[in-house]
Amino acid sequence: MEVFCMHPRTIKGIQSAPEVLESTKAIPFGLPRQLAVSAPLNQKRLLQRFQNKYICITGASSGIGEALVQELTGLPCTLVLMARNTKRLEEMRTKLSSDRTVIHVVPIDLEQPDVIDAAVEAMSVSIPHLDWLFHVGGISQRSLAADTDVQVVKRIMQIDFLGAVQLTTRCRELMGRSASPGIVVISSMTGLFGFPKRSAYAAAKHALQGYFESMQLESSSPYVCIVSPGSIRTNMSFQALEADGSQHGKADPRLEKGMAATEAARRILNGVARGKRTIYVGRSELLMIYFHRYLPFLFRWIARRTPAK
Repeated sequence: MEVFCMHPRTIKGIQSAPEVLESTKAIPFGLPRQLAVSAPLNQKRLLQRFQNKYICITGASSGIGEALVQELTGLPCTLVLMARNTKRLEEMRTKLSSDRTVIHVVPIDLEQPDVIDAAVEAMSVSIPHLDWLFHVGGISQRSLAADTDVQVVKRIMQIDFLGAVQLTTRCRELMGRSASPGIVVISSMTGLFGFPKRSAYAAAKHALQGYFESMQLESSSPYVCIVSPGSIRTNMSFQALEADGSQHGKADPRLEKGMAATEAARRILNGVARGKRTIYVGRSELLMIYFHRYLPFLFRWIARRTPAK
């Protein structure tokens, strides 16, 4: 988000709600990126949660997915890496495999239901059960709602929502064999509110949020954690879809200035290790969550004036 100034009364109101500042861990607006506090991994808690576990990560070839793989490598566990770019996954396996960490590569395309089923079948051959399922894979958007072809909307909904739901459903048997299964869903801030040029992406993330929040409330469900990242430095903008379905192919200045994917992965893993059900990851842009909830007029004012790249 762009740097902006807040009225003293607004700041006073925010400061009077300590849970807001505690939850966001936001740095002051306009400060250099280097001042962000790093989040070291809590190795003891990580071992308690992930030691000797079978862990599947979609979207593992880049961004937050790749960072999660890198942070988990070295623990005594088994990782199943899923993505379309199997060449990149094989490179990661060659580079990261160790005596403590076993890595399997399984191709998946969340846009293709048949491929999702095949991926689960292939995974079931490699591992006896599944303890953790990290939903990271997805695709974004860079187009006005009025200009976006309905087929583009359907494609984003399939990849970001329906694909994750199908994979979760197909993994039910494998996860049922685990003593303590868990699901971690990488949603987005746009799963909490809309934003210009993100209509289909926001719709898919809203659906993802609603589906897995409902699972959290069902006694028969495994542990579910929903992560809402802000601006994270990934290649998501390059892969995002334009109104006609073509790739955006450009960098997003906000993402370029955002939190590193490695730092985001550490915060996610630390939160999951602590058993958190909701995790917000980012910097000062996370204040938009609270503006939307408590100061909607300010949220709309900022959102309408923030260039949507």
